[in-house]
Amino acid sequence: MRRIVTYAGFALLWIAVLAVILWADALATKHRTTKGVSEVSIKVESSKGMALVDAEMITRWIKERQLYPEGQPLESVDIAAIERAVMSHSAVAEAEVYITYDGTVEVIVTQRTPIGRLRVAGYDIYISDDNYIVS
Repeated sequence: MRRIVTYAGFALLWIAVLAVILWADALATKHRTTKGVSEVSIKVESSKGMALVDAEMITRWIKERQLYPEGQPLESVDIAAIERAVMSHSAVAEAEVYITYDGTVEVIVTQRTPIGRLRVAGYDIYISDDNYIVS
């Protein structure tokens, strides 16, 4: 009899855990469909004081590809596409894009560290410390 009560207790515990997971998923789905993006926060981590990229440039890259998410529902924001748009520039070493629970799209960019500059036909070309050419 004691074994049956133990198994029944574990079964009820797992049913309760599953119910909580399903309930939390339903709340998260409702939140994503009803909540809109309130703002886009762009942070550029500069490399040793050299600024090759700024927040305005990143905003322009995202807007050029019609990916700027402000005002859209959270579920329609394509985070991977925004990250690819930011990473497409040669001055960007890393980009991390995520959405906070309050509806802010966070874009954190780490730029490459230039170690040399070449001036060719009026254009500046930089060479980064990871042997990348930034134009």
